[in-house]
Amino acid sequence: MWPQKHRMFYTDSSMASCEQGSVKIAQLIVVVVVAVVELEVVVAVVAVAAVVVLVAVAIRVVVVAVAAVVVLVAVAIRVVVAVAAEVVLAVVAVVVV
Repeated sequence: MWPQKHRMFYTDSSMASCEQGSVKIAQLIVVVVVAVVELEVVVAVVAVAAVVVLVAVAIRVVVVAVAAVVVLVAVAIRVVVAVAAEVVLAVVAVVVV
């Protein structure tokens, strides 16, 4: 049979070991939570950067599209002017003849 003092020491050391284990688990939980938060921040920053890049690309596409429309309008105006000039020349030729 164990002496009372020895049994209490055993119980106290078990409780201390259990408390140390709890502290280690709590520290591990804190480390995991901090890592997850940092990962979420990185993901958010990458998402914002991706949106900025997409907006920049969209702006470039719009600028190119506007430039293309301007060129097409200019070409259309030249074609209309050329056709109008031919019509005028044809009318003048018919009237003169």
